Amino acid sequence: MVRVSARAYIAALVVSGLVCTPVLKPSVALANGDDFFVPQNSANPVLAYFGHVRDAEGHPIGGAFIYFEVKHPHAYVRAKTFPDGGYSTADLGDYIQAIGGEIDYRQIEIRCLKDGYATTRPPAPATQAGRVPLDIVLTREK
Repeated sequence: MVRVSARAYIAALVVSGLVCTPVLKPSVALANGDDFFVPQNSANPVLAYFGHVRDAEGHPIGGAFIYFEVKHPHAYVRAKTFPDGGYSTADLGDYIQAIGGEIDYRQIEIRCLKDGYATTRPPAPATQAGRVPLDIVLTREK
């Protein structure tokens, strides 16, 4: 039986991680050998949302899911809040245009879900393009 020191074992793990990580974690998702929706211009988004989810007293709500659903053409983007209640979405507008649709703000429905909370009022979708600030307020269910 061969005994391996702890240092040699750790060194082997580090080296194998450095060698295998680039192979196992590509930087671009592929579908059928082609890029799977990578926004073309993430510096100037067509339509992307960001903001915070808070309770009625202003406390941040982490772990909430915000769903941005477009009725026609059917598409959706989901975001999850960080512990500080902040979130940001992928470029929903770029995605709509990539699948051949036009942006119609009236077709966007926004929902925010978190166990133990209810939405005080449904958030209104943007009426402008670009990076759109949208803060959402939830109330604790009784």
